[in-house]
Amino acid sequence: MDQLLRDLRFALRALWRTKGFTAAAVIALALGIGATTAIFSVVNSVLLRSFGWGDESRLVSVYRTYVGIGSGKGGLSVPELYDLPQAQSLESFGSFNAGSAALQGTDRAERVPVARVTSGFFSALSLRPQLGRAFGPDEDLQGNDAVALLSATAFRRRFGGDPETVGRSVTLDGRSRRIIGILPDGFAFNGAHEFFIPYGFTQNDRLVDRGAHYLLTVAKLRAGVRRDAANKEIEQLSIRIAKEHPNNYPPEFQSMLHVEPLRDRFVASSREPILIACGNVANLLLARSAGREREFALRAALGAERSRIVRQLLTEGLLLAAAGAVLGVLLAAWGLDVLLAVAPRQIRQLGDVRVDGSVLAFSAGLTVATTLVFALVPALRASRVDLAASLKEGGRGTGGVPAARLRTALVVAQVAICLFLLVGAGLLLRSFARILHVSPGFDVEGAIAADLAPAGPAYADADVRERYFEQGLRAAAALPGVTAVGANLILPTRGRFGQTIEIEGYERASGEPWPTDEFRAVLPGYFVAMRQRILAGRDFSAADDAKAPLVVLVNDAWARRYFPGKEVVGRRIKIDTERHRDAWWTIVGVVSDAREYGLDEAVPPVFYYSAPQEPADQMTLVVRGRITPAAVRQALSRVDPAQPVDRVLPLEDASSLAVRRFPLQLLAAFAALALLLSAVGIYGVTSYAVAQRTREIGVRMAVGASAASVIRMVLSGALRTVVAGICVGAVAALAGSKLIASQLYGISARDPLTYAVIAALLGLVAVAASGVPALRATRIDPMAALRAE
Repeated sequence: MDQLLRDLRFALRALWRTKGFTAAAVIALALGIGATTAIFSVVNSVLLRSFGWGDESRLVSVYRTYVGIGSGKGGLSVPELYDLPQAQSLESFGSFNAGSAALQGTDRAERVPVARVTSGFFSALSLRPQLGRAFGPDEDLQGNDAVALLSATAFRRRFGGDPETVGRSVTLDGRSRRIIGILPDGFAFNGAHEFFIPYGFTQNDRLVDRGAHYLLTVAKLRAGVRRDAANKEIEQLSIRIAKEHPNNYPPEFQSMLHVEPLRDRFVASSREPILIACGNVANLLLARSAGREREFALRAALGAERSRIVRQLLTEGLLLAAAGAVLGVLLAAWGLDVLLAVAPRQIRQLGDVRVDGSVLAFSAGLTVATTLVFALVPALRASRVDLAASLKEGGRGTGGVPAARLRTALVVAQVAICLFLLVGAGLLLRSFARILHVSPGFDVEGAIAADLAPAGPAYADADVRERYFEQGLRAAAALPGVTAVGANLILPTRGRFGQTIEIEGYERASGEPWPTDEFRAVLPGYFVAMRQRILAGRDFSAADDAKAPLVVLVNDAWARRYFPGKEVVGRRIKIDTERHRDAWWTIVGVVSDAREYGLDEAVPPVFYYSAPQEPADQMTLVVRGRITPAAVRQALSRVDPAQPVDRVLPLEDASSLAVRRFPLQLLAAFAALALLLSAVGIYGVTSYAVAQRTREIGVRMAVGASAASVIRMVLSGALRTVVAGICVGAVAALAGSKLIASQLYGISARDPLTYAVIAALLGLVAVAASGVPALRATRIDPMAALRAE
């Protein structure tokens, strides 16, 4: 014990003598452990924890792209889902879509989160209910789909955990469904859902409807199948499908199916800061070891055993690791509170976002192990040094040529590694900044959205539902402070609805099928409430009812796509709807674009028809003015107290813009943390390397060198070293640019401005790190330096 206490006292004195090194190492450790843990804990809770079922190494997402028309990753159609058994690399697969339903049969109807899934979804996740059974393949089809699975949370909250719940019936959207199973505790996928129900596909869905790509599909690879091999097979399958159905997949669309890991998209970006932190600590320790070579040689010459030196260095490493870990834990807790404070309401309401113990343990373990491993390197080197040479060269205060070369190599390596990682971080930051400046095409400030989805036998008739929507519109418009009110089938960014149409006067290319475009059903006043401009023609009015001629509006992207530079008002499109089979609808106006798929995706062609002429099952009201969600909910509840009005939110939350921005904000936080850690690392390594030349600088000044010439010498040497590191890092970054290209918006992965700014930033940090200790060294007494020699 006495020996341990002596080691601790000696280690504390040694670390205190090199305050700059100690501070840089502890800060790097604390940031690497704390900030990484805080950010990743949110990522894990919001984006990743839901993928915690089954063999994650085999779980993939199956998606479709249309490269030819600039479409991003999309879902599959029902026929495409039934094509997947042709892929031998897939063991099982299934689809998922989030939604909601009115839970009725209680004192007060309420809207609850519901997920529609296929039977293969649970097989892909290797999930078995804790009670009852999962869906069978026959229950995917209409007529056999009056069943439901219950989440464990809803099982306890609504049914008191009674095992007799299995077999009972619940009423969702006016339809009775029998509960056949209870899902395991903790299971969630893409958020929490109380009920899981089948899609209820029709025969037409399975065989014909290839234009509606809305199924989010997950699959499990067969054991031993590599993801790249599975991706090649899926791509070949999509080529065969396109040949078999040329009218649905024209060559110019470049339609293709792909697979990707469920987790990799978010995990990859979270590794940067912790890796930089470990690299910083390793380089700082190696740089410090170069300056301590004479110390170790002297101790060995005086009879110190190798084990004694090793124990001392381990003690120093443990002290550094302990200080960094303690500060890291505090920073993780504080940082998580900060992140949740700025997170969207939906994220805060999850309730289970907490510091992730496994992430904290991994981050702390990795950084502590790095500290200890590189703390031992000086001892291993010291046991093999030439004592006479080390003592002779160490006396000159520079550590000799080998030590100088090591310091130079460490700075080059630190700069190169940091530039390689920071280019990616910088590209993410610039991409994020561009997304933040993208207008959604509508004004989210000062507006409330409310979902209306009347359910039950009383609303089986479409005209009755339409009257309910119009009554809700009038009730909201009557509230004090309301300036505009309207409604849409689905708000921008909340989903996709596509329909194949025929366009009068549009000349198709040879073999080109009629397009499938996004459609929306709106009530008069919607564009005013959203503050979308009418660019040509007119808006919908109350006169566009079921008895009036059929009319539509199109967005500007639609006009540019089919009739660039030409007038579109007055043209007609043929739409096949439930009420109007193959009817012609006249375009009466062009409206400004809204970002339907998200801020980072291109605006698709969209047409809007008048909801009274083709009533929808549900609508989302938009109420603009000085009004609160509670007042809107109260007014709408009075229209029909039996119908739930639960989802009444500010428009920004309802349109999912805040939630869609949050993952990008997390990526930006990782990038900013990487920048900070890199600056700390480069400053620490460079300043320590220059500080080791203090006696050399004193000697130069003693023999007549001016302070300006010494500083110029130090800075020029530092810049040469940094430039070498920048060149090495830039080559590596250019070679790896394809790895990050898919995550960028509006910027090239080889953007020269980003490379230049990162290089300049690293250069400034290195100059500052060299200049401060050099300036300090010029102030020492030259005669004292000569006496030390």
